Amino acid sequence: MNYVVVIAALLMVLTTGQDLSLAQKRDSDARESLKGLPGVTVLIEGIKEDAQADGLSTEAVRTAVELTLRSSGIRILTASEDIATPPAPLLYVNIGTVKSPEGHYAYDVTVQLSQHVALLHRKTIIRGITWQSAGVVGMTPRSQIQKVITTVEREVKVFANDFLTVNPQ
Repeated sequence: MNYVVVIAALLMVLTTGQDLSLAQKRDSDARESLKGLPGVTVLIEGIKEDAQADGLSTEAVRTAVELTLRSSGIRILTASEDIATPPAPLLYVNIGTVKSPEGHYAYDVTVQLSQHVALLHRKTIIRGITWQSAGVVGMTPRSQIQKVITTVEREVKVFANDFLTVNPQ
């Protein structure tokens, strides 16, 4: 039994080591895709009605996201600025929730930056995800559903750090 655990752990280390350089390259490319962006438009989605009724409002999440971005020096683009900005950078925050019969919530938080990108082989511009957080999955009691906002803020700070790395102020 112990040999199985050791072998499984060894395999995880070996396969993770092989994928690490690819993951680092992907992270570097994702970070570089943020270079030169003037700011972002914010879209919050996924919050179900039961979570909203229990205190996790779209408005509170939007306020937390925008405050985190602004305090990092990242501009929030207005609708007219977004249209006038060719890459149309959109910071998308998705919060999925499932409420158990006992009143606990399982949740997942994803933060993505999408923007217009060119398909060179077709000379076409489409919206593509160029940066994405690792994502977070967690559980919380109904009475503490607003703590999900703290998780969102942490993921947005990861984005902000990457953004500022390639767009120093």
